[in-house]
Amino acid sequence: MSRELTDKYKRIPVSDAIEPPSGFCEVYKNYWWCVTPSDEILMYKGTSPQCNINRQIVDHLMPEGCTARQLPVVFIKRSPHDYA
Repeated sequence: MSRELTDKYKRIPVSDAIEPPSGFCEVYKNYWWCVTPSDEILMYKGTSPQCNINRQIVDHLMPEGCTARQLPVVFIKRSPHDYA
């Protein structure tokens, strides 16, 4: 895996991201995601999801080695304190 992916991104397995967590979360429906070869979605600096409703934007910001994939639903666990 490239150093860029290790240093800049938190990785969440797709299998975890498509299961609803308990508690507070953000929900993304039918977004295009940057997906690693290890089948993980990316969060830039751990907080900013690397996704968009427009595939062209995802293609533009995608790190080398990743692919764009549209996922029907993704749940990102959050804390209410993130928004205070």
